[in-house]
This record gives sequence, C-alpha cells and structure tokens, in this order.
Amino acid sequence: MSNLPGGVEPPYAIRAISGAQAKERLARTVVSLLTDGETAALDTGTTAVAVAQAMATRQLTVSPLSLHATFALSGRPGIQLLMPGGQVRPEELSFHGHTPVQMFKDLCFDTFILGCCGIAPVQGATAYNLDDVQVKRAAVAAAQRVILVATAD
Repeated sequence: MSNLPGGVEPPYAIRAISGAQAKERLARTVVSLLTDGETAALDTGTTAVAVAQAMATRQLTVSPLSLHATFALSGRPGIQLLMPGGQVRPEELSFHGHTPVQMFKDLCFDTFILGCCGIAPVQGATAYNLDDVQVKRAAVAAAQRVILVATAD
C-alpha cells in the first residue's frame, strides 16, 4: 500500500454515487467469500460502505475503519462491531493515528477487506492519504487473508 503521488482525492459524496451498481455487485461477491462467525476488518471508502451494506444479514465480527461503514453496520442483529478508535478524518470519516494501528498490532483478523484509490504497476494498491496508509498496512499485517476491492471508477 503506497501513497498516490500528486493525486487529488475526489469528494466523498461524488465517489459515493459514482459506479454505485458496480460497487454493489462487487460487495455481494466479497461478502459471499466470508464465512459466518468470521472476524473482518473493513477498510474505508465508498466501496467498503457497499461491502458493509452487503454484510447486513450475516453473522460477523467487523472492525470498520470509517464511521460511514459503522453507520451501515450498526443495529444489524448478526453484526458485532469492534471499533478501532483514533482520530477521524473530516468528510471521509476514517479512523487514523496511533489507536487503530495499535489495535491491529494487538488483534488478529480472519480477513481484511482492503479498499484502494488505484492500482499502480510497481507500487500496487495506492491511497490518497498517508495516515490511511499506516492503518491499512497494520490491518494487512493483522489479517490471515486480504481481499482487495476496487472498481474502475
């Protein structure tokens, strides 16, 4: 996971409506790869929120890395939320800083569902924000498997 050099992050509201149907299809596929009872860390971003919405009827322990995903999961009877805490980035509402990084050092997860802003030939998955990169790297290290979710938009 690396930072995207020179990239400008589009506003969350624009990304939320862009490619919504593709995100929903991808989310259903990702959730079909999960087993009830699993622990999953769920990355930030609009595709991750689509995954959170698709998780609604499952029996999972989920650690969402954004408040947007948390809101989509809250109140679902089969979902146990494990909150990472930390500072919250405005608009994106993602957790960052020492607290979520430390949580991933202390805990293990079956799966980390990793979102990205792009995929570069050499660097791999990219992100716009360095604070997010630190949390994503810690989550990758804490997970037995990683599922990368990305759309063409």
